[in-house]
Amino acid sequence: MSEIIAIPFACIGITVILAVAVLRLKDLWFEPSHEQVDEASRLFRKRLQSPDFATVERHFGHPLPECLLQLHSDKQELLQSDFFVASTKDTVENECWEIAYYQPLDGQSIRESWHGMGDYFAFASDGFGNDYLIDPKENDPAVLFYEHERGELTRVCDRFTEFMKWPRLGIKIESHDSA
Repeated sequence: MSEIIAIPFACIGITVILAVAVLRLKDLWFEPSHEQVDEASRLFRKRLQSPDFATVERHFGHPLPECLLQLHSDKQELLQSDFFVASTKDTVENECWEIAYYQPLDGQSIRESWHGMGDYFAFASDGFGNDYLIDPKENDPAVLFYEHERGELTRVCDRFTEFMKWPRLGIKIESHDSA
């Protein structure tokens, strides 16, 4: 009788061990090397510092707002990463907005945007798949936060220029060369 019970448990155990082994091998096989990560980071920084205004304007059929052009001309701001913004320095942590990085202003960023968000431009990301969006057809657009898991848009700030003046908390500035 105990053998009848032991056989299914042994099969389950072997299946679990094999599944874990296969997943670990997959991770080892497909994990990028340090060189590949460094190269991807270098290419991202190059895109970030080489905006393609014409392609983005053609996509939206409208000149980009001056405030977005100003952001993409401020290389020091663009290289900031892993920080929080808040309407005041005294804002409690759970009311802050996390920005992992700014998005490049180019056709690739448009192609990689979330389905259904084609009327908006994602100018920043929280690093978890959620984006900060603006309507690039407005002069000083509202800043929206798109949470991809729920498909929800939340208004963060009424004006992009106001949002860009909010205090930055915990800033890290990339120290790598621009290209």
